[in-house]
Amino acid sequence: MGLGTMGPALATVVRHRRWARRRERVMVAVALLVGVGGAAMVDGWASSGIERNVGQVKSSERKGEEKREKSEGPIEGVLGGGFVLVAYALLGGGLALLRYLGEEREVAELAHRREVAELGEQRRVLDVKLGLLQAQVEPHFLFNTLASVRSLIGEDPAAAHQLVDALVSYLRATIPRLREPAMLESTLGQQLEICTAYLEVMQIRMGGRLAVSVDVEEGLREATFPPLLLMTLVENAIKHGVEPKRGAGQVVLRAGVEGEELVVAVIDDGIGLREGLGSGVGLRNVREALAARYGERARFTLGGRVGEGVEAAVRLPLDRGAA
Repeated sequence: MGLGTMGPALATVVRHRRWARRRERVMVAVALLVGVGGAAMVDGWASSGIERNVGQVKSSERKGEEKREKSEGPIEGVLGGGFVLVAYALLGGGLALLRYLGEEREVAELAHRREVAELGEQRRVLDVKLGLLQAQVEPHFLFNTLASVRSLIGEDPAAAHQLVDALVSYLRATIPRLREPAMLESTLGQQLEICTAYLEVMQIRMGGRLAVSVDVEEGLREATFPPLLLMTLVENAIKHGVEPKRGAGQVVLRAGVEGEELVVAVIDDGIGLREGLGSGVGLRNVREALAARYGERARFTLGGRVGEGVEAAVRLPLDRGAA
């Protein structure tokens, strides 16, 4: 018992002193070295006791061998002098030292697994939050669009008919994407379909003063893209940029690849950046959702353009999905 527990027992006493990490490591090593020395003493003491109880062999040759075995001890007699130090080190606390040194790595791995799990849960919560935000926006958009239909029925029946068709296309693209699990995963093509249907409705509602352009590199429509983010940027471009502007305006949806990143931008030529723009709930959710999904590998930027207008861009790791 003394051979196997002396070093670990001393190391346990050291750890309960709650010293700083560096000092604790040094003192644990010292404690285990003391344990190794103690293991050697215990082995010598035990060997002497065993030999006294076994008795003396009368043969002179056996006596000579007995003296040699007494000086070596049982462990040394079995393993030989070259390995006795290793045996003492392992039995006296070496195995405990290896466990102690690997403990910090295990704690770091456990913390990493917990962090990954927390980020996954945070991502799910933020995705649901974005879905709730979209659900809150939908009634206002629908009410305003239906009001536009009502006013157009008497003034311009053909335009009212076009607006109804555009609204149906928008709802057909949007409603399936707001249901689980589709709400949590999507492609760039699916998000572009929702945004272009929305912009088609807005073109009719704004009396034709809105121009829309979509510029997407070939093969990117199947790339993975977070749901609802692009729609939030498009709505901001309309609400804060083009709609308040006098005269015609334009919204451009652009997607391309830079290095290993997918870059998706919403560009408008509206009234430009103003104080407070960019600090709203929608854009804050965009930043939080990107951080939850990709950490530091994704970025959102909002900047003014030369002349007038704003460019909102999302940069994230390129994942071409099934393509």
